Amino acid sequence: MSPPTLTLAECFRDFNERFPKTDQSGQRQLLGEFTGANQEQTINRWLSGKLQPGGEYKWRSIAFFSLLGYKIQLFEAAGYHYKRAIELLALDVITADKLAGEGFGFAGQEPKSRMYRVFENGETPLSPVRTVTLQNFIDQHVEDLTAAKQLFDEQYGAIKLAAVEISSQPESVVVIPTAQPAAAVRPLRPTASAVVRPKLSHDTILTSAANFAQGLLPLLELIASDAFSAAERAELRERAGGDGIFKLSNILENLCGERARNQSIKQGVKR
Repeated sequence: MSPPTLTLAECFRDFNERFPKTDQSGQRQLLGEFTGANQEQTINRWLSGKLQPGGEYKWRSIAFFSLLGYKIQLFEAAGYHYKRAIELLALDVITADKLAGEGFGFAGQEPKSRMYRVFENGETPLSPVRTVTLQNFIDQHVEDLTAAKQLFDEQYGAIKLAAVEISSQPESVVVIPTAQPAAAVRPLRPTASAVVRPKLSHDTILTSAANFAQGLLPLLELIASDAFSAAERAELRERAGGDGIFKLSNILENLCGERARNQSIKQGVKR
């Protein structure tokens, strides 16, 4: 079962219940660290519902919860490039001034406020010129954004929804290898070559796989478009182990319906 779509206030409330004020392990401070709101009193007021963040703090908070695995109404309503713009801002890949000016093409009075209003309106279209400008700007920073998300997972992975949900399961441990960062991506802090985690329930696996598919789809759509060259797509196949993309395609075909899966089994190519 996929997580429900929440308001930002509901995300704060859920986070507050997961990590109450009496908990001294530091998870609440991570929210302040990410958003830049380092005053403990401010964070406590957000989490208690006595205050809602505005401006840049609001969109950093939305990105924080989205990256943790929450589904947030404002973020889910946004288009692909708006979502990536919010993430670029929140992950400090691009400053708000640069994103508003170079990404959205806003100048004059209050360009950042105009950008935040675009975020607020979700799918409300920009002018054709500004739409192309934003698309090109986002596409130029895809690699940096991917690297920043990997770094986020390293720093905040322990408090992501899936991590918290499975941490209490005392079942046997399995080791799952993870891919190494691609050479073309800017260096990250060293990471372990394997992730040790408890044996997962079927519901948790289904939820994780669904979330992964939703996150992977826009990246693959972008790579398959004319924005990427044939050489770059060949490089993707090479980085995926040569036949990794082919294997993924076969597995996904079996997941499209039971008829396709059963036919594969009959042909002796169960994947």
